[in-house]
Amino acid sequence: MSLGAKNKLGFISGKITKPLSTAENYDKWYRNNSMLRCWLTASVSAKIAEQMLICNSAKEFWDELEERYGQSNAPQLYMIKKELNAFELNNMSVSEYFGRWKGFWDELGSLEGFPECTCGALGKCSCDFMKKLLERDEKNK
Repeated sequence: MSLGAKNKLGFISGKITKPLSTAENYDKWYRNNSMLRCWLTASVSAKIAEQMLICNSAKEFWDELEERYGQSNAPQLYMIKKELNAFELNNMSVSEYFGRWKGFWDELGSLEGFPECTCGALGKCSCDFMKKLLERDEKNK
């Protein structure tokens, strides 16, 4: 979100590419790229940051992170589901319990996402399939 707010996503996506060192805008690119590398370095653990010193650009840094850690969220999903299954009221108030419980479900929803229909069949659906699916999901919660 910070990169978007600062209008820096182009450095990560590759839309803003490194100009030739003789180009007029090279110094500006270099300054922004260095700032982004610092931000990215500060957002990861020291061990990961040390491994990323080999990256010469924010894009390389981002791509390396994505290659190493963006493959699967299955272990994270497993841990959240395990915590959710073992979650008990114990000495919490009902509102605190509900807040933490909802946090687990929100995190699961964020990680799992919701499958998208790419064929267009759901747009023509007249049986409220999506509504039924969402109701089932809420009932499971």
